[in-house]
Amino acid sequence: MFRRKRKVIVPKPVFPKTLDELHFTFSEAGQLRNTETGEPFKFRIATKTHPFVLENKLHVSGGKMSERVSKLQNIYNETHLAAVGEAVGTEVERRLVEQLRMQQVRLPLGKQQSVNSMPIVHNGLTGVLDGPCTCSDDFTVNAEKLIVLIPSLNARVGQWDRRILFDESIDNGSIFNYVRQAAEEGYAVLATNPNGNYWRHGKSDIYIPYGKRYRLIPGNESPENHIDYIFENIVSLSPAKEIYVVAHGNGAQCVIRSLAQQYELFSKRVAILALLDSVHSAAALDRPALRVWLREHAINWMRADELPGMEVKDPRFGCRCIASGTEQSAIHSDEQRKAVFSAFRGELESLEPDEEIGDVNIAILDRDQVPEIDGGVQYDYYGQPMTEAPDLEAAGWSTTSTNGLDALQSTLNAYGMAAPAEPGEGYVDGINSRPPTPPPMDSDDE
Repeated sequence: MFRRKRKVIVPKPVFPKTLDELHFTFSEAGQLRNTETGEPFKFRIATKTHPFVLENKLHVSGGKMSERVSKLQNIYNETHLAAVGEAVGTEVERRLVEQLRMQQVRLPLGKQQSVNSMPIVHNGLTGVLDGPCTCSDDFTVNAEKLIVLIPSLNARVGQWDRRILFDESIDNGSIFNYVRQAAEEGYAVLATNPNGNYWRHGKSDIYIPYGKRYRLIPGNESPENHIDYIFENIVSLSPAKEIYVVAHGNGAQCVIRSLAQQYELFSKRVAILALLDSVHSAAALDRPALRVWLREHAINWMRADELPGMEVKDPRFGCRCIASGTEQSAIHSDEQRKAVFSAFRGELESLEPDEEIGDVNIAILDRDQVPEIDGGVQYDYYGQPMTEAPDLEAAGWSTTSTNGLDALQSTLNAYGMAAPAEPGEGYVDGINSRPPTPPPMDSDDE
């Protein structure tokens, strides 16, 4: 007779809550260092002989002993990472309030801290909102300029990128330098918290472990809803004539979505939309006027192989694109921040490629080719004004080719590519479905 083996749940290790108790601190240069060894943060700290591993390796079900040990090491390392990450996030929020004089406001408006709500930060909503969020102390009185900072996914309020916080410095991984320069140049500041959508253990959280109980924060149930709420209820309280937005990754997509829903209200107030490695798509925008506005007011700094500061031709985003470098850290570097503020001042200069290849006209006989009408002006699918239907033959395209191959001939030659083969085997509706057969090899080439 067989008996089912009783499943033993291995308890997760428990770590302290503060950086000091975890034996970490930020150096004078802003780098995260272990106070006992002076070394940077290391993820893999649980060895095979670690006490947690030795105490629990006989209680882990299934697999070889080496697999059980590896599983326990991962549990310990990941729990330690989460604990340090939580402590770093708390330190960032503390410095925003104590050192940079940011104030906290709790959302939704009117909620107390004991009720499910979330913090954002600003610089000046005293007496207007209660509870924590961050903004500058001139938020309600600065009638000139407001800058709104929006992070991407998995970032707490005041953060750009936790990996950069750990590996480089607290200044580059957080919004600190943006807040400092904004104060120097006379901007009010509002820092959003699009990921703290869950209420658990008396505070908002950016993620909830599987199977745990939680509550969603009203009006801020998702990053998209949070940005909608911010523009409807917080940004509208600012008297600033001009609004400047810096949005990273998914935050860029959220703010463009929000602007689409409140276009009449904010299209005249938002002066520049600075996007950092955005993931939005111009093709997803149904409103022609917004696509035109995006081309005129948005700049997307993106990771690309071109030299930093060089223009990148990428129609996916429907706006001006500039290379920032190939690494993620380049998006949050001092050079990137200075370029953003230069754009806000109207002083941004970008590099043009050394060689201009020229525009390649491609006839697309689908939805993209159908002009849209807005106020008597025709726009193509990417918001480019059109005065008349495109003349395919004048653009150098053959409208009589049975396979559409002649239309590509000059373009391929211009790029030094071989001309397409004649229709035949391997073609489906004039499109080559497989590469051409290579020429036979001479015996000397084998």
